[in-house]
Amino acid sequence: MKKITIIVLFLILLFIAPKLFYYFGGIPLFVEQDIGPDLHVFGRPCLWDSSRIQLGNTGYFASVGPNIYQDEADEIPDFYTIDIQKRHLFSNNWGIYYERNFEIEQIPEELVWQDARKIVEYQKKERKVIFTIGKDKYEYILPLF
Repeated sequence: MKKITIIVLFLILLFIAPKLFYYFGGIPLFVEQDIGPDLHVFGRPCLWDSSRIQLGNTGYFASVGPNIYQDEADEIPDFYTIDIQKRHLFSNNWGIYYERNFEIEQIPEELVWQDARKIVEYQKKERKVIFTIGKDKYEYILPLF
């Protein structure tokens, strides 16, 4: 009986505890976020005009789009962001797993307002997400949880 209890506790820790942690608002401890440098100037109000797509039935979403500072009178994009997020089950919070920011000059003009479906590719078998920005490709493998 003691061995069965230990095995059951081990299985709970291995399979259920990480999911519960995630569902209640956190990114699992064994998943490392891959977030590049932030270009947003702290304190400046900014609108991210993003487009997103769901990545299969994984619960993850890929988003792309320009960021526009709201304290300026223009609607000219100031920088561009790509990311991968997943919504926490029991909260309205989104966990960011992957993010890259680009100076707006780095983005081909025809891609700035482009829909995510034209920029993001999801390879289901490998759980690989590929963002194609001009000639450059940015890849991320989705975590299992």
